[in-house]
Amino acid sequence: MRRKQAAIRKQQHIERANELLKEGDTFIVENNPVKAWVRKAKETKVDEKTGKIRPKRGSGRSVGNHAPAMFVDILENKVKSLGGRFERVETQNAASRFDFTDESFTEHDRSVRAITLSNGDTHQRDMLAAFNLQHLKLEDTKTKQYDIEAMAADYDRFCQLEREEIMRYKNKKKKDDRSTIGAEKL
Repeated sequence: MRRKQAAIRKQQHIERANELLKEGDTFIVENNPVKAWVRKAKETKVDEKTGKIRPKRGSGRSVGNHAPAMFVDILENKVKSLGGRFERVETQNAASRFDFTDESFTEHDRSVRAITLSNGDTHQRDMLAAFNLQHLKLEDTKTKQYDIEAMAADYDRFCQLEREEIMRYKNKKKKDDRSTIGAEKL
């Protein structure tokens, strides 16, 4: 059973990688420590809101079921075999923490999904990180150097694309909600 699950998971990763390859040939990926996601917490923590003890368990089962490291490896192999460019950048480049409007790095909690820049604009965390990675100078991936001029030039287009994507997601969610309402009557 587990062999079949692994084979299905691998096939799904290959299909997703092929879909991504239709969009471009240059990929920049943060080198996230997937093994750290699996580890259990060392100390017991209490939730401040509810007062309940938080479980110590890690995300081992979820990581095992989704195999994110396998997906990145498959994508890397496919990109390189087709002559594209695949870069793994270190998390120290702080893609989600960089604010190009004042060229500063601001620490955010992982639970914060919306980030407000110094110019007052609020963006979805993952989309802002993708925008920042898109403008990372790849000559030296060990340092935090972004192309500020290119970011300023592309910023309006980024805002427009982000709004379109959020609206697309909201419309998709509404359609999904309507289809489940009809299913309940059956």
